[in-house]
Amino acid sequence: MPKLRWWLSGLAVVFAGLSVSTGLWFFRQPSPPRDPLANMVLVPAGPFLYGPENEVVELPAFYIDRSEVSRAEYAIFLASVRRTRDHSRCHPTEGRDKDHTPLGWVRPDLSDPTFPVVGLDYWDAYAYARWVGKRLPTEQEWEKAARGTDGRLHPWGNDWDPSRCNWGPAPGLQRTLLPVGSMPEGRSPYGCHHMLGNAAEWTDSFIDEGVGLRAGRGYCWRLGHMRPFLVTFRMQGTPFLRDEGSGLRCALDVPSG
Repeated sequence: MPKLRWWLSGLAVVFAGLSVSTGLWFFRQPSPPRDPLANMVLVPAGPFLYGPENEVVELPAFYIDRSEVSRAEYAIFLASVRRTRDHSRCHPTEGRDKDHTPLGWVRPDLSDPTFPVVGLDYWDAYAYARWVGKRLPTEQEWEKAARGTDGRLHPWGNDWDPSRCNWGPAPGLQRTLLPVGSMPEGRSPYGCHHMLGNAAEWTDSFIDEGVGLRAGRGYCWRLGHMRPFLVTFRMQGTPFLRDEGSGLRCALDVPSG
């Protein structure tokens, strides 16, 4: 008995030390970030040139994420949904008690927490965005954030430069994804990283609402054969399409007044 009491006492000390040093992590409920604007940039109101025909489109001001949503950020959302089974912020058309675990979530070469989360379908992306108090951008918002107002073909200008985006494996370079805040040389006029390459990004727009085809933007690390990448390129997929290149970034309305 004395030995058992000694062992239990020692365990209690270790447990208490862990509790203090980690901030009682085991009692914490995974929750969204406190400041939703922390990693966002402001895209001012005004016209821009949209699509391959450079149609003039007027948009109100909005915020958009500076970088793609990372695996580390998505993991907090996933833990919350698994623990609470709260699907109140999910899209009304998604299946009951949907599993939001991405395709390839445990794939070793995609597992770096600084990488963008990929393997998402539209419902996963929508649910995450709502959980953090944001939304998915429209196609027009995404494109303005990617090209600015001068009608450029790529976030950095009109000349294609493969060194400015992650288009995937190349001879002597067997890369998959890169960290979300990397490659600053490829940033858009508003400072957004990886608007082309790395992860493709779901938007909240339809390509064909009648048949349920949603729009994605930005290509991904698996589409290097489609170079050069253009900010006007539209990707399409059904809401349940999951691909090991499909991720997201979020948008947010600017409060009126």
